[in-house]
Amino acid sequence: MDAATFAANRADLPEGGRWTELIAGDPVMFSPPEPLHGTFVLNLSKALAEATAKGARAGRQGAGAVFETGLQTAEDPDTVRFPAACLFARGVFDQMDLEIVDDVPSVVVEIPGTPDRRREVGRRIEEYHATGVGTIWIADLAEETVNVVAPHESPTTLGGSDRLTTEVLPAFAPTVEELFAEPVWWTRGGRNPA
Repeated sequence: MDAATFAANRADLPEGGRWTELIAGDPVMFSPPEPLHGTFVLNLSKALAEATAKGARAGRQGAGAVFETGLQTAEDPDTVRFPAACLFARGVFDQMDLEIVDDVPSVVVEIPGTPDRRREVGRRIEEYHATGVGTIWIADLAEETVNVVAPHESPTTLGGSDRLTTEVLPAFAPTVEELFAEPVWWTRGGRNPA
C-alpha cells in the first residue's frame, strides 16, 4: 500500500486508524497509549500554544505544532509515522489539515509508552533524521524525562526542573516536570474538569 492510499483509507481501519501506521507498505496497529501519554500531550500542547501566541505577537508568524499527523519517512515501499507532535519553524498553518504533512518538521515529539512503541524508537530516530528532521524529543513516561536527540550529537536527557527549549519557538521553555504534571483538576480529587 502506498502513503496516499493509506491516508485515504486510514479512517476505515480498526479504531478509526488512530493507532495505525504504514510500515514498508503494510498497515501496522500499535497498542493504545497509556494515560500519562495524554497528560504529557495536554501539557505540551498548552505550552506550545502559549509560545506560539507569544511568537506571533513578536512577529514570528507561522511557527507552531501539529499533533498526531502523518510524516512520510520512506518511499517505495512507503512508511508513514504518526509522532505525537511535529513542530515547524514556519508554514504550520499549511500542514494543519493534512493527513500527512508535506514539509519536514524542525522537531518531532515521540512518546513511546507501550512495549511495541519502545521497540520502534531506534528505527524511528533513524527514519526522522534521514528525512531531515533536526531534533527529536523522546518523552520517557517511566522515568519522566525527555531525551533530546539531534543528528551527530550524543542524546541529552532532561528531567525535573530542566527546561525543554527550541529555536523554533523561543518563548517555549517549560520544565520537564511541568510537562508530566497531572492537571490540577485531576489532582484535587474531583476527577472532574467541570
